[in-house]
Amino acid sequence: MRGQIQAELGNEQAAIEDYTQAIQLKPNLVTAYLKRCRSRSNLGNQKGAIDDCTTAINLRPNNALAYQNRGLARQRRGDSRGAITDYTVAIQLNPEAAEAYYNRGLARQEIEDTLGAIADYTQAIERNPDYALAYYERGLTQAQLGNRLAAINDLQQAAQLCRDLGKLDCDEAAQSQLSRVTPSPN
Repeated sequence: MRGQIQAELGNEQAAIEDYTQAIQLKPNLVTAYLKRCRSRSNLGNQKGAIDDCTTAINLRPNNALAYQNRGLARQRRGDSRGAITDYTVAIQLNPEAAEAYYNRGLARQEIEDTLGAIADYTQAIERNPDYALAYYERGLTQAQLGNRLAAINDLQQAAQLCRDLGKLDCDEAAQSQLSRVTPSPN
């Protein structure tokens, strides 16, 4: 628990130390491996993160979060295809995981599978209609494909959700992108 509090306070290295101690005391503690995986990934140690998540998967093969976290570490390491594989397993294990669809959409964009990315963002939105980032990314992807009206609708929705949540940076980013795809009056 102390490790989790450290991570929430932004003290990732202290969190890793606490998770490591918990693992030494109880080597089969899946939660400690998962949390250490996330902290290591946040600090840029993707190999260590992948190793921790793989250990968690070996201990509990049906843990969707372990696949999702390993996918994130793989994606951060530049292995988009490996990330997509992990996100797909996470989705199979937990079909309602909006974040797994969203992350797989990001990874699909990285390999230029824009239609797959749009499908994943759509699935994320269906599971969480208030997922501002999914609307934002789907809007950007729609704009790439030249689907201006769809892009405008998604970016407007993202901006509104960001305002509703009080996330001004998010709102500003959506507004900026919206101004790029909205035709200027003549």
